[in-house]
Amino acid sequence: MSRPAHTPLEPASAVLSRASGPDANGPLPSARLAAILAPANPPKLKFLDKLIAEQKEYDASRVRALTDSEEFSQLIRALNFAAELREWSQRRLAAKIGLPKSTWQRVCQANVNPAEWLPRLRTAAARLRTNVEGIESHGPIA
Repeated sequence: MSRPAHTPLEPASAVLSRASGPDANGPLPSARLAAILAPANPPKLKFLDKLIAEQKEYDASRVRALTDSEEFSQLIRALNFAAELREWSQRRLAAKIGLPKSTWQRVCQANVNPAEWLPRLRTAAARLRTNVEGIESHGPIA
């Protein structure tokens, strides 16, 4: 008697891994060959979806950080240019902004977090009526 290809108690993978008897090295039966060549359903790779979402979030935060950094340096240049036009010292500019001179120097040297200081610098530029857009053509002022 011939044994069926697989019994309901055995998984299909057990049948595929079992030798086919005395002619194990011979050609594979067509059902077994079809099972081997059939495209397997890939496992659900949820971690890849999560990884892609995290990468998109990281990219968006990186863009925000670069934009903040550019605006930060632009505001610093505008405030320094405004002080130079009015012939103010750095100490007087810092006082007009409402900061001690040492803190203003740290801000100018970018030793602070731009995201934290942007609101203060925006307020200072508005208070001093500084034209931030026009400063780009003048270049950096040290």
